[in-house]
This record gives sequence, structure tokens and C-alpha cells, in this order.
Amino acid sequence: MLGPAQFRLPDGDVQPFAVAPWSDDSGPAFDALPRVIQRLRGEWPCVPFGLPDDGQALPPEWRPSGPKTVLDPCLHGFGSNAVWDPVHLAEDSITLSVEYPASHPVRRLWRTVKAEPSRPALSCSLTIDVREACALPIGLHPTFAFPNSHAARRLNLPAVRRGAGPRLYSRNPASRSWHRAEATCHCRPCP
Repeated sequence: MLGPAQFRLPDGDVQPFAVAPWSDDSGPAFDALPRVIQRLRGEWPCVPFGLPDDGQALPPEWRPSGPKTVLDPCLHGFGSNAVWDPVHLAEDSITLSVEYPASHPVRRLWRTVKAEPSRPALSCSLTIDVREACALPIGLHPTFAFPNSHAARRLNLPAVRRGAGPRLYSRNPASRSWHRAEATCHCRPCP
């Protein structure tokens, strides 16, 4: 998972990605959580994106509709829960990879994160190597650290043709229950 990431701006440092407050916990309740929830932070690729079950623990508006097909037994895909291997490390970039189980249609993911030299930004690439032709839902899953001010909670995605964001929810990992936050995420498609 990508995060935390700190950017130096003229008005001060900014860390846009959230890091779950429980991410350094330990103990039996913590160990029972999916790995993606244990170390929840930043941004990561979900291949395939989705749930290993019927989604009944989710809020109703997030639950899948139609027939259920289990694409991967791991929450948000094997790569979201696995330890990635470093492939290349440079002063301004890192490339990591993760190999999927032999029975999975995905063979390997490659992820490169590069610091932009001329501005406070990161460029990320994802390469998916498959064993067989397949159609899988793919997600790039950011978790943002929104400011406390409700008025300041706005997300502009000018390079995105289409986007959707549910209301913000918070999950208590020990009880595995969801509760609705008081803010909404506004995704604005590009013109």
C-alpha cells in the first residue's frame, strides 16, 4: 500500500493519504482481520476489485446486486492482502511485484511509484500479467485523509471520465461494524 506520503507545499507539508489508527495494533482480534484492513493506508491496486463473500456486512447501498460470483477469496484481491516484493529501488522511484497463486487467472502485478521531479506529485503505474484471457473488475483504491472541516471535504478528479463515491463510512475493525460519517465525497467528472 502506498502511504503515508508527505508533500512539501509553499503553505506547509501535506499528507493526503489516510493511515488507519489501528494499523500498528496487534493481538487476536487484529490478527483475525484481513491483511488489507490490518495495514489500511494510502492507495493500492485491487485486482480483482470486490468482496470474497456476498457483501452483507456492508451498508445496503454498497452491497452487490445480481448473482454472486466469487472471483477471488481475498478482500479486494490477492494482491491487496499479500506482501509485495521489491524489484527496483531508485532515488525517485520504486517498483514492486506480487505473484498470485497458480490457480488464479492473474499471474503477477507490477507496480511502479515515481516522485515527479518538477511538482509535488506521484505517478503510479500498474501492469497486470495474466495466465489466461479474463475480464476482471479492477480498482485503484485511495483512502484520503480528509480535513476536519466539512466545507473543505472536496475531491476534484479532473482527469477522470467517470467516478462514483459513496458517503464516507468508518469501520471499527475490532467489531467489524460500519457507521456513517457526516460528510460526503464529491467526485466531479471532467468536462
